[in-house]
Parts: sequence; C-alpha cells; structure tokens
Amino acid sequence: MLRIQPADGHYIDEIAGAFASTHYLGAVIEPRHNALHRTQSSVATYQPRRFLVRPLPESFDEDQRGLIAALTRLWRQCRTILREARRADLLFIFLPTFRGALSALAARILGKPVIVYLGTHWPEVVREDRRWSRNLQARLLRPLYVATTRLLERGAMWAAGARIVTGAVLQKAYGNLPGPTVQTPPVVNFDLELARSRRLATEAAGRRLGQPLTLLYMGALRPVKNLSRVLRAVALLRSRGESVRLLLAGNGAEEAALRRQAQALGLTPDACIFLGYISDPAEKANLYAEADALILASHAEGFPRVIYEALATGLPVVASALPGIQAGVPAAGISWIDPGSTDSIAAGISRALHRPSPDPALRDAQRIASAAFSIKPSEVALELIETLLGNTPAAQPRFTRPDWND
Repeated sequence: MLRIQPADGHYIDEIAGAFASTHYLGAVIEPRHNALHRTQSSVATYQPRRFLVRPLPESFDEDQRGLIAALTRLWRQCRTILREARRADLLFIFLPTFRGALSALAARILGKPVIVYLGTHWPEVVREDRRWSRNLQARLLRPLYVATTRLLERGAMWAAGARIVTGAVLQKAYGNLPGPTVQTPPVVNFDLELARSRRLATEAAGRRLGQPLTLLYMGALRPVKNLSRVLRAVALLRSRGESVRLLLAGNGAEEAALRRQAQALGLTPDACIFLGYISDPAEKANLYAEADALILASHAEGFPRVIYEALATGLPVVASALPGIQAGVPAAGISWIDPGSTDSIAAGISRALHRPSPDPALRDAQRIASAAFSIKPSEVALELIETLLGNTPAAQPRFTRPDWND
C-alpha cells in the first residue's frame, strides 16, 4: 500500500504528464506491517495515473530497531534512489526527509538537475515537537537532531538548481541562493468555490435557535496533534455553559484512546463526533459550511494547508502560536493559542466562535487565502522544470507542455 495523499498525488501526476516516464520513489506499507497497515487501509490514498511507483526497501521494517539498523536502512534506500537518479533527466525532491536531503546532495555531485520542494522549516518542526521532551535521552539528543536537520536542509537547498517553497519565511531564507526560488501556495485537493458557496448558503439560512456552535478538526488523529487537550478544552467550555460540539474528521493511531477520553470527560456522542477520514471534496465543503470555527492545536506542524482552506471559505481558525504556522498564514482570521494550556485553548475557541459578524479582519484573511488558490502549484513547478531542462538540450525532446483541460 503506497501512502500518497490525494492532493500530493494530483500534483505529481500533473507534473508527470510532461515527461515520457516518471518514477516516484516512496515508502510502501505492506500487510506484514500489521498495525500500520490496518490504520492506513481506511485512509483514502491516491492511485497514480501518470507515474510509476518504485518502493524504497525496508520502509517500515518493524523488526529492525536501533541506530545501526536505521542507518543501514537509510543507506539501502539512498542506494536505490541513486540508482534511479543516474537514469533520470531531472530529480524533484520533497523535503524534509534524510533520504531526500542526501539525494539532493548526491544528485548535485552527479551533475543532475534538481528541484527541491520545501513546505516548512525542518529544524523548526523538530524543535517544537513535544515528543522530544518525553524523556531525558530525547531532550539531550534534540539539539544534535535540530543541528543535523538544519545542516541537511541548507545543503539540499544549496544543491538544488531551483526551489519551490511555501511561505514568506522560506522565501526569505533561500531566495538569495543561485537559481530561482519560487513561493507557491500549499498543494490542496479542494473545491474552493463549492465550499464557499455552501458556506454562504448556510449563513444566509441562519442557524436554528439553540443549535450548538460547531468546532471542526480535520487531520490525522495522532499525539502530536494535541487532540487530548482539545477534548479537555471542549469539556471545560461545556461545563461553563457554552453550547459547543466538536467534529473530528480524520483517523489515526490515537482514535481509540480519544474515544475513551471523550466518554470519560462526559462528552456525549452528539458533543464529540468522530467522522473518519474525509477525502471527497464535496464532503469537505459540507463540513466547512457546517462549522463555526476550525481548530489546529498541534505541538508541531508543517505548512498548514487546512488553515488556508478554512480561511478561504470565511471560517475563523483557532491555531497554535508556532513559528511554522504564524509565518505562513494571514493572522487576521486566527485566534492564537498556547497548545500546552487547556485554558488557552478554551479561550481561543470561545473567541473564534463568538467573533463579530460581519468581521472585517476575517474578510481580509479570506481574501488573502482565496488569492493563494488562484495560483496552480504544478504550473509553477513545470515552468521551473522547463527552465532547468532548457540548459540540457538532450533532454528537451522529452518535455511537452500538457493540456490542462484533459
């Protein structure tokens, strides 16, 4: 089972349509990876149309643990990547991963054209991830890990002939390197016009008297997403007499524990609703129309594409005050919170649910987020590819501009 998110799959396919052949090297989850395979089997994955999958060896080998096993596995994966790289005309690398960074550096040595896509500062994600505080060994190793990821990220960006970044912070950090560095909006699989029209229809119809306000979470159910504290914040608000319910759109390893916690907190099934993974854009549009606010209270986060989706529909957002989020989104429509404080999360939810209507600040945020959707990231990528391959005459016949209406 190849775990490709629908948005990423469409993005790769649109780029792949320009080439005679495209190989995607990625991790494959096999049935023998019992728990992980069961979790992912219920999540929508993208089926490639224009690219072939080359699985990386031992992607999730649960029998090999420890530093030596991890380094051996990384070496074997990099060796597979290098074998493919020698045959390729161009490499398109997604960061942040160790194998991605090492592949970019190796491709530079091989003299291959390289484009690197970076959606968030790798060291910032590591630094803010609370999992590194769970024991003394992790706390001692975190500075070394942060320094290593910083070095590898910078090395990979230097090795690239062109770079695609999301967010002004990354543009500022790497825009002075040789070759183009282009900022694009996050890659999404989302029908903005459908969601916006349904939200407007919902607002025009008004809400029934006494109907609870709806808080929406959309994403994986994992510890780093801090949903355990979100449940406590919702329970706290309800104990204070606020009529609020929580919709959880997603699945993951923490789902069973969250269900037990919701029951222990006295959150009835109509107060905390588990919807499972939502892949259909029309279903997502319905959720954004139904909700009164979106919450993202993560301890660590990459580029938050879900925030762009919500703001573009006019939905206020409750979000952790993390550098990776604050640097990349319009702040006017967001209630910032401390993800480590239940009181802070509860206060942020209350602020978002009771924003004035109409709210000029939220309208400004909606305008900015909507403008990002007018740019098609795959077209930007193809222009950069054309620029790089234009310096390699032998590769030019293999590049053809696709018909975007097909």
